[in-house]
Amino acid sequence: VEDGYREGDYSKVLNKPEAMKLVDQIVTCCKDPEYAGKTMGVISLQGNAQSYHIRRLLTEKLGPEEIEKRGLICGDAYDFQGDERDIIFLSMVAATNERIGPLTKEADKRRFNVAVSRAKDQIWLFHSVTVNDLNQSDYRCILLAYFLNPFQPYWANGDWDFEKIRAEGIRRNQVAPPEPFGSWFEVDVYSQIW
Repeated sequence: VEDGYREGDYSKVLNKPEAMKLVDQIVTCCKDPEYAGKTMGVISLQGNAQSYHIRRLLTEKLGPEEIEKRGLICGDAYDFQGDERDIIFLSMVAATNERIGPLTKEADKRRFNVAVSRAKDQIWLFHSVTVNDLNQSDYRCILLAYFLNPFQPYWANGDWDFEKIRAEGIRRNQVAPPEPFGSWFEVDVYSQIW
């Protein structure tokens, strides 16, 4: 979100342009037959004010009936503990108009892990920063880098042509994982341990 900016502080931080783009995308998805019957959730990756603001906008634009039909919850990662939705929309909130303190604690890692593991089918990430705006050890930077390049090779001597995979738009669920892995989950776990 190029025009995104942050206002407020601590748990009352908002990024209104980011919230608006996210809400507009949810409205678009709700009208798209591809998303018929899909449940949805919104997770703010920083503070609760953003999720409250998004909930108000969704109530105005979608109405309570559609929100209920979609099981649409807005909150932080902990509001989704033990709960999943077909589609999750993440709002990073951070923006370059104010100092961005890095999120590098173990608690931040757990919170981000919960946030990204709540989607059954799809995740949308709305952000107003680039990886260059963030500390390299910040979990927001790591998450954004992954979203920008989900085909990053996880093994040393892979024989895949990742440029071709990206160019052809092949998704991980359309191709088998590399040997010796039996699933993409195993590849992800291996990359975290190794």
